Formats: sequence, C-alpha cells, structure tokens
Amino acid sequence: MVINDTVMQVKGSAVLLGRVYDTKKKNDWTYVKVKWVPTDGLRSLQNNLERMLQIRRQEIDSELEWIRCDKLVKIDTSEILNSVNTLIEQGPCFVDKETFNGLSRLGKMCVRAREKKILNSQ
Repeated sequence: MVINDTVMQVKGSAVLLGRVYDTKKKNDWTYVKVKWVPTDGLRSLQNNLERMLQIRRQEIDSELEWIRCDKLVKIDTSEILNSVNTLIEQGPCFVDKETFNGLSRLGKMCVRAREKKILNSQ
C-alpha cells in the first residue's frame, strides 16, 4: 500500500472507508495511517475506544493509529460505486431493507466524495 490508496476495513458491523496518508515498515510489515471517512460506524468505534480507555484509566497510544496492511483491503472506488448503483437499481427485493438502506448511504457517500474530488481538482 502507498499514500493515497483508498482502503476499507470491516470492524463488526461497521464498514470503514478511508485514504492512506502515511506509511512505515516495521519487522517486514507495512503499516499505514488512514484518514477515515466520518460515519456513524466510525464514531461508534471511537466512542467505544474512548470508554474503554476511561475505564482502564489509560491514555490513547499513538501507535494505535498505525494499521498493519493485511488488516485493510485496497479498493477501487469506481468499481464499488458501480456495484452499489447496480444493487440500488435492482431494488430492495434482492437485499433486506437494512442492507439496502446501508448500501444507499454508502452509494451517496461515494457520490459526494467523487463530486468533492471533482470540485477540488478544478
């Protein structure tokens, strides 16, 4: 993985999407730092981490920001958008309502990200 790769990580029921902004090698492994897209799932995970640290009376360890590359999946956003759009076009009869609503939010999030990228590049 290299800087600016788009990556995904699944933690429980949360699907996290983000972009790599730093890399390092350690013990023959590549570690990366990711700027995650803010979502309810990410906020929930962050809140859980904060509560755990409060209970344990610990400070956040900056090393936790480094993620080993085998814990992430490099993704092609165009392919993901096409797949999500196909599912949306097929309608909820192919997926349950909760999944359909989640895919709709993911699709909208990807479209906003693409529009923002286009606007920022002009």
